[in-house]
Amino acid sequence: MTSNLSSKSGRATYEHSTLTWQEQSSGHYADVSSVSERCQLARFELLSAARQWTRELAELAELAGVPASKVVAPRLTRFDASRPIVMTGHQPGLWHSGIAVKYETVDKWCDSHQMNAIALVIDTDEGDPLSFLTPEKGDVIDAEATHSPTVDEDRWGGLSLPARSTRQSFAQNTGLFLTGTVKPTEQITRIAHDAASQLRLLRKPDAAANLQRVAAILSRMPNCLAAKAAIVVRRALGLGRGLYEVPLSIVASLPSAQQLFRDIFLDAERFHRDYNGSLEEYRRSHGIDNPANPFPDLRSDGGRYELPFWLVRVDEGRRRPLWCEPQADGDGVASGDLVVPRHAMITSLMRMLFCDLFVHGTGGGTYDQFTDEFVRHRWNVSAAPVSVVTESRYLFEEQRDRLLRLKHVEAEIRNMTYHPEQFLDKDYFAPDIERQIVEEIQRKMQAVAALKELRAQQLPAAHINTRIQQATANIRQLAFDACQSQLDALRQLSKSAIDAIESREYPWFFFPDFDA
Repeated sequence: MTSNLSSKSGRATYEHSTLTWQEQSSGHYADVSSVSERCQLARFELLSAARQWTRELAELAELAGVPASKVVAPRLTRFDASRPIVMTGHQPGLWHSGIAVKYETVDKWCDSHQMNAIALVIDTDEGDPLSFLTPEKGDVIDAEATHSPTVDEDRWGGLSLPARSTRQSFAQNTGLFLTGTVKPTEQITRIAHDAASQLRLLRKPDAAANLQRVAAILSRMPNCLAAKAAIVVRRALGLGRGLYEVPLSIVASLPSAQQLFRDIFLDAERFHRDYNGSLEEYRRSHGIDNPANPFPDLRSDGGRYELPFWLVRVDEGRRRPLWCEPQADGDGVASGDLVVPRHAMITSLMRMLFCDLFVHGTGGGTYDQFTDEFVRHRWNVSAAPVSVVTESRYLFEEQRDRLLRLKHVEAEIRNMTYHPEQFLDKDYFAPDIERQIVEEIQRKMQAVAALKELRAQQLPAAHINTRIQQATANIRQLAFDACQSQLDALRQLSKSAIDAIESREYPWFFFPDFDA
């Protein structure tokens, strides 16, 4: 299959070759005698496809007024299939920093070690590639609260507070990533203007400027394929320029992948048994009780077997799980349909045939432990190793630090009231309050010393006990009032405001330290 962005009738479409997947795979590896030869052919196919698709990204960028040099690093013009391949991948999108850092790390590491870096675009899932989370400023008070109706930002050191976060999108016709398109220019301009205005109110001018850069590129790409546009934007803003990119829909149609799929389909019953057996063993060995973790078992029905593949009807914009009968090539596969792997089969394919290292985020690094065991059990080979790269970043970092501290005060208020000495010199109390607490503690210690001396002399000490009790009460009252004053700032925030402060889902380009 070949993929091409077309703006016919104002819509992006995928154009397919006339060969069905059965015809593409038939006999391709008839003369290949070893696993290593099969992998060599597979990697050359992958690099060739990724190089071509990355070239298409550059062409699309130029149509949008972005020079090709801004989306394709110079080293990608030096095609060298002999170098090791490092892969990563994700659904296309305006990601948060946890995903972005994975791509940035692979890009820089492969550049310094002269390796081929390839990003797999998971374009057969459902989602919105141009959706992004953005904060809004406004009334951050919980409407049901009984306290003051306005937020005193002075209690937050003058920090600006978001009221909530909302999800916006520059895409339309969303469903499968294969089908969504970029909104018309006027809609993009309005969305970006409104969101950027809120960011400036929240004292995030860099985030507002970067959002406007994104919108400026997209506004020149109306009705283009949204998934492809998201990748052009990301690379134009400096993230992943040194990676080849290739969609899963294209990788799944490479002859090497098709041959592997065909082998599976012709042995559907045994493959089904091996897959579910490996899942059962993995859950048992890892103490997992949830039958859906890390993936649900494949189903069977009257001699038909569900397999870890999607049957994608591109023209209809929908997909469904693939079922097979033994010795059959798939159920209901027609010319123009896409058969693509899902769940663990995606990384099984990549790590068996195509790469020397696969870089995951946190989630993938966990479930791919199952892939290791399954590949070893089913094919008696070791899959390429995996690495995990992730990062959590917060747009409102100062506000979040203060919020976490206030939550700690809330949780520790009893200890802070009855044992404030444990919290001195840790910035929990204002300097003048801490000074008063220290003075009262010293008075109490002096009184306790006097009490011991009077008792040793068997003299009356009732007046000393009164001084100790008064000092203790003063200490507790000072600490309690200080805690309550701090907690007033916390109580001013609604849940939506707290969620906005604590979110790690804001897009990576809201942060100023990237290569724009």
